[in-house]
Amino acid sequence: MSREDPFGGDWKLNPEKSQFDANHRPSSASMHWERTSKGYRMTAEGTMGDGKVVKERPAMFILDGVEHDSPDMPGFSAVTTRPADNLIEVESKKSGSIIGKASYVVSGMERR
Repeated sequence: MSREDPFGGDWKLNPEKSQFDANHRPSSASMHWERTSKGYRMTAEGTMGDGKVVKERPAMFILDGVEHDSPDMPGFSAVTTRPADNLIEVESKKSGSIIGKASYVVSGMERR
């Protein structure tokens, strides 16, 4: 990781410093962020409060503030911005309607 890229690398969730929707509250999680020419490729896995292990498909974050279709999920799209060096914001849509928002903040996680 370089000073210019606070996201790149492997991260472990710090539950005390993280906020989640009541329906999506992991007890543990890890993420891998890889820089690409347009943004980031992120993979995540974790354990939910009920013990179920969840592994997410890789997510591509194109940091240009433009809505991009999800190639492997017809009807889904996302708008991703990076308003600060330590913050990435994502707005997910299905058929044009907002279905979720996420903020990734480096200060809420610890290096693994």
